Amino acid sequence: MLLLKNVFIIKPFAPIEVTPADIFINHDGFIEKIGQNLTAPKSSQIFDQSGSHVSLGLMDFGTQTGDPGFEHREDLNSAAHAAMSGGFTTIAPFPNNDPVMHTKTEVLYLKNKTKSYLVDFQPIGALSTDCHGKDIAELLDMHHAGAVAFSDGKNSTQDSGLILRGLQYAKIFVWFDYQFALQQKYCASRTGA
Repeated sequence: MLLLKNVFIIKPFAPIEVTPADIFINHDGFIEKIGQNLTAPKSSQIFDQSGSHVSLGLMDFGTQTGDPGFEHREDLNSAAHAAMSGGFTTIAPFPNNDPVMHTKTEVLYLKNKTKSYLVDFQPIGALSTDCHGKDIAELLDMHHAGAVAFSDGKNSTQDSGLILRGLQYAKIFVWFDYQFALQQKYCASRTGA
């Protein structure tokens, strides 16, 4: 059992608390009580957390991981540990790996490999095959396999028709079409492209 003393609690859509509170966590690891000047059973560990903040777990949408294909950069296990260290309970990795996450097979690989992790992995499937911005990927199959959004990651999609088709799918099946907004034809003089 734990008693965290003097923490600031951050709640979504609420003003930031200016008065610190105490949080009692029971032997099952659940928050049992939040309040001022709480006392705990003698067997409890008590930590003065003055100046610390507590919030719901955060989500990192658009994470870059190296698995599969670039595990020397980062594998899924190290990504999960980095997320936990930063207070993130959910991460949504971009599809830009090798192979690109553009079919249900790659989505299922990610979901199955991370199902026992403490961090929840929510795959972002590729909008286009191999993230090349030409042919639309297998969006419906990836959605049914667990993809929560579609994007070509840091590759900006230059075909507005492809983006439109992705948005039309998104409207029907209620998912996100997440784009890196950079149209080369409008930026050529500034980027040297």
